Amino acid sequence: MERGSLVRSVVGDALEVFVDANGGYSRKQAVRMGLAVPGTA
Repeated sequence: MERGSLVRSVVGDALEVFVDANGGYSRKQAVRMGLAVPGTA
């Protein structure tokens, strides 16, 4: 939760923030998943 709060305080409310709580995605996979979510690209 602390990291999520820190990210939110840095980027503000204008951006959507996605969190991979398990750390299971590589950077490339995370970007692909983020782009696949409807209304986020």
